[in-house]
Amino acid sequence: MVGIGGWKLIFVIGGVFPLMLAPILHWTLKESPDWLSNKSVDKPNLVPVGQLFGRRYRTLTAMLWLAFFANLFALYFFINWMPSLFSEAGLSFEVASRTTVVLNVGGILGGLLINPLIDRFGAFRVLPLTFGFAGVAVVLVGQIDPASNLLIPAIFCAGLGVIGGQLGGNAFAAGAYPALLRASGVGWALSVGRIGAVAGPAIGGLLLARGVGLEGLFFVAAAATVVPAAIFLLIGRISRRHESSAA
Repeated sequence: MVGIGGWKLIFVIGGVFPLMLAPILHWTLKESPDWLSNKSVDKPNLVPVGQLFGRRYRTLTAMLWLAFFANLFALYFFINWMPSLFSEAGLSFEVASRTTVVLNVGGILGGLLINPLIDRFGAFRVLPLTFGFAGVAVVLVGQIDPASNLLIPAIFCAGLGVIGGQLGGNAFAAGAYPALLRASGVGWALSVGRIGAVAGPAIGGLLLARGVGLEGLFFVAAAATVVPAAIFLLIGRISRRHESSAA
């Protein structure tokens, strides 16, 4: 597309597709049954963030914020630096740029696979394994020779774990809050996650300026994926403890 119409064409396409989706979503998306069942409740136009830190939800909220921050840190570190890093390692820029495509294709498949697994086995079993898998894949990406045929499968697996895990985390967050807090709960978690999305590329640049090599950079990204794995394990343990005490 850049070769055909220059960089501006990319932004035209990126703007046209959401505009095409807007009327489709308006007419086809149905309101949540949980929300509709609360018709008698006085629904606020704006839910203060303080309600997310009430006694019942403050631990969950803090953990989700940290998990989303860490995972989006790793994801945008990958997306922003991977083409440049592999280009400097000897790949042509065209081939290096395709690594981002492979990463996102892995993420699409991850979303299609992981959410049904969550429905079947539960988020507290699937998500820690997903993020753990992502960490291993990210480490391997930094260890594999850029000219190796194993690089693309490793990047695909990293996308499957990092992006697929994030999609699973989004779905978990949507179900973890009651209907009246759901939009604010998910929205704030993703907003804090976007801070990680900004911090990832920035810290990657600082590490590169200090001479950190390819392996070290991907170790940093892999360490970030361990955080949501540990957090979902912990949330699961807390949830089971509450269920046993209630019984």
